[in-house]
Amino acid sequence: MEYQIFLLILLVAFIPRTILGQNVTMGKIVVEGITKIAETDENFICFTLDIWPHDECSQPNLCVWDSHASVLNVDLSLPIINKAVQAFKTLRIRVGGTLQDRLIYNIGEGFKGNCHPFEADDSLLFDFTEGCNELAGRNSIGASISASQYAKDLLKLREIVDRLYKNSQQKPLIVAPGAFFDDKWYHELVTKTGPKVVSVLTHHIYNMGAGDDPKLIYRFVNPTYLSQVSNTFKQLKNIVQKHAPWSSAWVGEAGGAYQGGAYRISDSFINSFWYLDQLGMAAFYNTKVYCRQTLIGGFYSVLKAKTLVPTPDYYGALLFHRLMGPGVLKVHNKVSTYLRTYAHCSRERSGISMLFINLSNTTEFAINVKDHMTLSLHKRRKPKHGSSSINNLGTPREEYHLTPQNGLLRSSNVLLNGKALQLTSEGELPNLTPIYKDSNSSINIATWSIAFVVIPDFVAIGCN
Repeated sequence: MEYQIFLLILLVAFIPRTILGQNVTMGKIVVEGITKIAETDENFICFTLDIWPHDECSQPNLCVWDSHASVLNVDLSLPIINKAVQAFKTLRIRVGGTLQDRLIYNIGEGFKGNCHPFEADDSLLFDFTEGCNELAGRNSIGASISASQYAKDLLKLREIVDRLYKNSQQKPLIVAPGAFFDDKWYHELVTKTGPKVVSVLTHHIYNMGAGDDPKLIYRFVNPTYLSQVSNTFKQLKNIVQKHAPWSSAWVGEAGGAYQGGAYRISDSFINSFWYLDQLGMAAFYNTKVYCRQTLIGGFYSVLKAKTLVPTPDYYGALLFHRLMGPGVLKVHNKVSTYLRTYAHCSRERSGISMLFINLSNTTEFAINVKDHMTLSLHKRRKPKHGSSSINNLGTPREEYHLTPQNGLLRSSNVLLNGKALQLTSEGELPNLTPIYKDSNSSINIATWSIAFVVIPDFVAIGCN
């Protein structure tokens, strides 16, 4: 009997979601199109290249860093890497990582130091000796530097930058501190550095936990857990607004799960629940740039280290970049906490673009999108028959529905409108082709799915 029960549970776990009984919830999402509540940089999407040495692996069978994934030895001339980057047209890439704090730059002529590669040494900070590639300091936020000392270092750095670029029309930004956010520490930092020293306040996020945590996978479909990090975004936004208005907030590094990510999770469809939700959340709180760890390297890379095949997160990031413009709009969602919803001004065209993430495996949603201003007017006067915030111009709505292959959340293959996104035989990226729907019809969001929806006829005055 025990065997039969176990077998039944096992079978249910792998039943395609189309067989399971499902509910359909109809609801209304209200978008405030009269004004933007936040604005991202044009190149909001950002990826990182890390510098871990090729022999970092302590477990060969579960090697976090492939021998050619580090920026120290990656071949950036490979066609697939070039095509993956060029698909964004413009893309910000942050180069660095944990070991940058132990790097020494070989600056060519005049360099008198010893130029040796990294060597493993578990008695040292970060488990490696110093290595010769780039100029580096000997301290880091991970080493618990006080905000007061860090502020003194930044003031000195500002003096150096201003002196070196005194007669230059362009001057590099000081982007700091690249730490895990602490409200008191960051507040003290901006107070003691003062105006126009730090151009960008960066922080790192690994809120999903350790990559080897057996409970990790359940957090991706838990809306309460995903929302917890919003307090970090909110606090940093307040610091910038009240104490450092000359600066802006960036996520300098975010990989979801730390320790190089999670094996067969970070490169699978379920990771997109966290990643795309956090992109929407970060933008909502006026984060200008969000750097995903990594482009290549680790389990959390958006291009698999050994094959360079794009993961579901890569395609999600590409759609976000192409469809969601810098202007962020406020959304009122009382339908369900399992339906994550974000709205932006559409990129380089009229209307709005929306991101829907359905964390539920039992409930589909049929959503009607309304404008807040139109609803307010309707409360004061009787609405005309058929009136809507969406013009009746006949322009169809674009929909991009992402689902996991075979309904398995841990699949590393993603479907766009039911068709697998795969490289062509020539190594080209697939076309991201939408389906078209009547703009006044309901938007249907399947269980365990993600949808980008472009509504060109939505009148959003704030986007003009």
